[in-house]
Amino acid sequence: MTYQSRNILESVSIDLPLSEEFKAFMELWGFENLNVMLSQFDAGQLLKKQGFSCHCLVELYTLLESNGVAFLLKE
Repeated sequence: MTYQSRNILESVSIDLPLSEEFKAFMELWGFENLNVMLSQFDAGQLLKKQGFSCHCLVELYTLLESNGVAFLLKE
């Protein structure tokens, strides 16, 4: 895993290129960063969470894919 990939996973959500909707979701559920969120929930579980939409899922996958870590998003 590259430094940039690790940085994306461990950065506070406000510092990431994410929509306000996605940042609000992370704040609502108390996720410090993407690493914490991905270690606790798979894609199906995230879609059932209040505040997480299909748009959020596409946004998350796109961000992970562009940083070479899309494999961390489990189905």
